[in-house]
Amino acid sequence: MKINFVLPEIQQYPIGGYKLVYQYSDFFANLGHDVVIYHKLSNSNKPIPNSIRSLKRKIDFAKNEHKVDWFFFNSNVRLIPGVYKDEHIRDADVIIATAVSTAEFVSSLPAKAGSKYYFIQNYENWGGYTNEMVDASYRLPMKKIVISNWLADFVEQATGDRPYLIPNFISAKDFYISKTKMRENIISILNHPQETKRTAFGLKILSQVKKEIPDLQVRLFGAYMAPKEVPSWVTYYHQPSIDILRNNVYGSSKIYLMPSVLEGWGLTGMEAMACGAVPVASKYGGMLDFMADDINAVLVEKDNEQSFVKTIIDLLQDPTRLSRLSDNAVQITSNFSIETSANKFLKILAYI
Repeated sequence: MKINFVLPEIQQYPIGGYKLVYQYSDFFANLGHDVVIYHKLSNSNKPIPNSIRSLKRKIDFAKNEHKVDWFFFNSNVRLIPGVYKDEHIRDADVIIATAVSTAEFVSSLPAKAGSKYYFIQNYENWGGYTNEMVDASYRLPMKKIVISNWLADFVEQATGDRPYLIPNFISAKDFYISKTKMRENIISILNHPQETKRTAFGLKILSQVKKEIPDLQVRLFGAYMAPKEVPSWVTYYHQPSIDILRNNVYGSSKIYLMPSVLEGWGLTGMEAMACGAVPVASKYGGMLDFMADDINAVLVEKDNEQSFVKTIIDLLQDPTRLSRLSDNAVQITSNFSIETSANKFLKILAYI
């Protein structure tokens, strides 16, 4: 098949939703499919002035490499940035929108661009998009694919139809138990500027935990610069490699704190679980497709600071329970592989 993906503008730092599309594209291409990834000129839903558009387009197309530095393709996937016209898109069998900012563009393309799909990875009501705008994108004439039952509910409410569901995955070659010895009282947490990730809230929780667990250490990580005034007991890993994530962050942690209130899936949570860290997470969103309370995680009502604090302290003081949850967390992640998800994806695309 000729498969086209359309992503928002190209980024030179890791983004979970982009990585997933890159991984699928690589997998499809290695099976012999002809895959092109187009990056739109801008993420914004607002028109770009012609002078700025022209300059940005020239800069994008002047780049010879047309690649991202943080993902290595093992195939001949082509990456084309700076797209903003129908003429930039080749004829194909299928074309897949990957975000609310690409949905209308893909929907408006001529039929020769391919059968149209909308791959939905979160409820994207940020960056200028309202709930009404997101719901309207779901009603565009494209087949819908979601990554979680939580997102499927949103799409069904907006359209009346249940979308296709393809769960996310992790690579067992990248995320696994690398340290079997007794772990110290270390908790890891993602740093992200998006308010829904609740990074500042999470650090506030951990400051309270530190009062009861004096030897607590925190491993903060992310693609963005560290927050200002990080305490001395917090170590920050900026744009960590897979090896550092596995060994120094997830693999050294007893707990992975995930206070986010908007997760289409929660991929970092699954990565942490595969490395033996127990998630303490908000009871909300796509995470519920693979996290079960007191089975492989501990789920807390979102934004309940004291409940998060108590849960973490209790868990750190109960090594037997922590060990049981960790074992179950590792086991559940083995059910989610790229082979299973990608083959399901291809079957859906082939059913045109």
